[in-house]
Amino acid sequence: MKKKVLFLLPAILLVIGSMWAGGNKQAQGSQIAGNDDLSKRVKMTILMGRQFDVPAGNSIEKMLGDLVNADLEFRLVDRATDSLNNTMNMIIASGDYPDMIQFLSITHVNTYVADGILIPLDDLLKQYGQEVLAIRTNDMFEQCTFNGKRMVVPITDNREASVPIIRMDWLQKLGLKVPTTLDELENCLKAFTEKGPGISGIKNTYGISSTNNPPTEVFAQVVAYYGVPPSGWQLRNGKLVAGQICPEVLDELKLINKWYNNGWVDPEFPLYNREKFQEIIGTGTFGTYAWQAQRLDPAFDIGLAALYKREPGALFASFPPIKDKNGNPGKLYHGDSRSGNFFGISKTCVSPKRAMMLLNYAASEKGYLRIRYGVEGVNYKVTNGQMTWMPGWDDINKRTQEGLSIQYNNFLRREWTDRMINKTGQDAYTMMKSVMVPNSPIYVTTPGMLEMGPLRTQLEYETQIKIMTAKPGTDVNAIWNDFVTKWLRDVGGQKITDEVNAAYAARGK
Repeated sequence: MKKKVLFLLPAILLVIGSMWAGGNKQAQGSQIAGNDDLSKRVKMTILMGRQFDVPAGNSIEKMLGDLVNADLEFRLVDRATDSLNNTMNMIIASGDYPDMIQFLSITHVNTYVADGILIPLDDLLKQYGQEVLAIRTNDMFEQCTFNGKRMVVPITDNREASVPIIRMDWLQKLGLKVPTTLDELENCLKAFTEKGPGISGIKNTYGISSTNNPPTEVFAQVVAYYGVPPSGWQLRNGKLVAGQICPEVLDELKLINKWYNNGWVDPEFPLYNREKFQEIIGTGTFGTYAWQAQRLDPAFDIGLAALYKREPGALFASFPPIKDKNGNPGKLYHGDSRSGNFFGISKTCVSPKRAMMLLNYAASEKGYLRIRYGVEGVNYKVTNGQMTWMPGWDDINKRTQEGLSIQYNNFLRREWTDRMINKTGQDAYTMMKSVMVPNSPIYVTTPGMLEMGPLRTQLEYETQIKIMTAKPGTDVNAIWNDFVTKWLRDVGGQKITDEVNAAYAARGK
């Protein structure tokens, strides 16, 4: 059995413990799962990461339940690392498992498989998952296969990079051009911070803000300048070195720290998980960041919608990565093309057949359209092949109230970029595709990666934020050296490095 990592916070456990108190569900699930009589309505619980606060009993939730003759209870959990880790660990400790579980980490999948919590999906996929198999290739199932059995379904295809985004209206008001070099970018950050209040009416403005999960995500321009993403693998002298510990990443963190001490970075960013950061976008307090191209359409981003409603003249748009330190065109970096999100079915699931039917429906063209866009003629229309929202439904808050959002689309993402994304988003996506490269020469999942994954991620994020926010005079080199030592020695980094290099050498033969 793989080693489990449990770092449980008492206060969180108390809350989550009450959340998962579900009576004798394990015994009930074991009894009903064998029959799986679809004519009898059952109750099913589904654990998912929270994208939006979606009201219970909304129209999509009810539609999905009626589709499989079940009352669905969605338990939405904060996607921030600590909250997610503690929730996943609490589920194991409680023995009260949801019927379906969304995993945001292959490490958690490994732990649940090792503990015997998940059931194999091969027979279910063959009988009820034809649509899933049609859009998920065999290579995407490689990381989902344990001892020859497919244990989870890959939800997404990860070939997307965060695109740099900037307030075009601020640039215009300040007489600045879209930055193409580091000096020009820093000039914008300084102006956004010092002159932003005068053009926005907001007391405190900042050049840039960020999310803490991961903390480097919105600093894509810094990564473009130094050319080494803090993930993936870099080939050095014939050997692969983890991006997380490459010296260029320390240079990136030092640059962000300089910006932070100059007052150009929102000082509250270490408190912003992805959901909170989306709200912060709506405050209009900063001038640049980086995120998914789709989020440039206010029809798909609540924060942006709030900003544009309050400031009709506001405009965030993408811009290419700045030139790197050698003066070459900058690049954006994407990770493994395989999924970073998965859905599993627990051994106590009241109806494994229904669970797979839900995933299969979401994978289908019909299901994708219904979950993502609603009903043609009611929520959207198609004219000459172009989809547009019906009057009123371009309001993302209204759609979220009805469940029409990426929350339920994350059952299984048939497509990454939305079909109705606006021109700003389309331009960002096109730009991203033209400058995007892999962050690694090889993608493998090794045994070492599956051990102590949460602790390794926690160490990386904590160190990155510690260096980013260090006060002047702090010995950040000492912090970095201590991190590298711990990463290699204490959280499985050296073992992973050896395994990845062995796999890389084997592929070269």
